[in-house]
Amino acid sequence: KYVIKNYKIGCDYGTPLLIRFSTMEELVKLNVGGEKFATSKQTLRSIPDTFFTSLLSGRIPLSKDTDGSIFVDRDPKLFQVILNFLRTKELNTRDVDLRLLRLEAEFYGIQPLGNDLNINPH
Repeated sequence: KYVIKNYKIGCDYGTPLLIRFSTMEELVKLNVGGEKFATSKQTLRSIPDTFFTSLLSGRIPLSKDTDGSIFVDRDPKLFQVILNFLRTKELNTRDVDLRLLRLEAEFYGIQPLGNDLNINPH
């Protein structure tokens, strides 16, 4: 376990670069449709009342694979878009079927993403 927060590792044109290290308890390993992802609990909880908040609170039972990653039987390509949305609150729909992404947003209960897809169908 490590607990280093905002550790300065170098400079980029005079601006310090910072890396935020998380404790092991904050990290979440996911296996979505056979593809591995790692993120923080904070990212997964960034929008309230979703599949992820229910999963992390224990309201939805966990299914784990052989290495201990939480298994979610969904499309990993679409999950990558959803995870990036949770991280940045921005939506990149390049090379994504919006109809399928809308269905995934509904499954995960991510209302703001669903709203963006209904307002801005590309």
